[in-house]
This record gives sequence, C-alpha cells and structure tokens, in this order.
Amino acid sequence: MPALEELGTTILRKELQKQNLDSKGVKAHLKSRLRDALINKGNDPDEFDFPNSVEQILATMNKKLNRQIAELKIATGGTAPNEVKRVRGQHRNKIEQQTRGAKNLLD
Repeated sequence: MPALEELGTTILRKELQKQNLDSKGVKAHLKSRLRDALINKGNDPDEFDFPNSVEQILATMNKKLNRQIAELKIATGGTAPNEVKRVRGQHRNKIEQQTRGAKNLLD
C-alpha cells in the first residue's frame, strides 16, 4: 500500500473527491490538502496506507463487470451464459492489460 508521498495526481484527486474536497491544482497542493484532511480526521499522513493503483483498477473493473452481469440478467429474464462469458472475458482482458500497465509503472 503506497504512502501519501508516493501517490500520483490521479489518485490524489480521487482521494480528495472521496472526502468532498477541492481536487484541482498541482500535485504539491493536492498532497498538502490531503495531508491536512488526514490530520483533521486524526490520521497520521505519514503512516496512512492508500489502496495501490492495481487494487483500485481491479476493484473498479469488478464493480463494472458485476453491474453488467446484473443488467444482462434483468434484460434476459435470468442468466445469459454466452453473453456473461463474453463480457467476463472482455473485462478479464482489460483487467490484465491495466494490471500489466500498472505493474510496469510501479517497476
């Protein structure tokens, strides 16, 4: 799990948005704003662990996949095995590509 100083601007913005804070500005300002918010909530910003980008990508993709499967079930009045397999395969490929990309960035 990355620390505050290791976060990129995209994740900094998302973390600020989660707390309904201004997410605009340069990286240094985003870090400062998030650091202040953590301190105000009683957290130590130097020890607070944020989800890493790979975990976030996987969680997001799984949510999308589950939502699409639910929509397919509703639309077909039950299960649509072939369509579910197709969508699941598409998402699995996207997850694998994004995971490889994220790992390459971390290396």
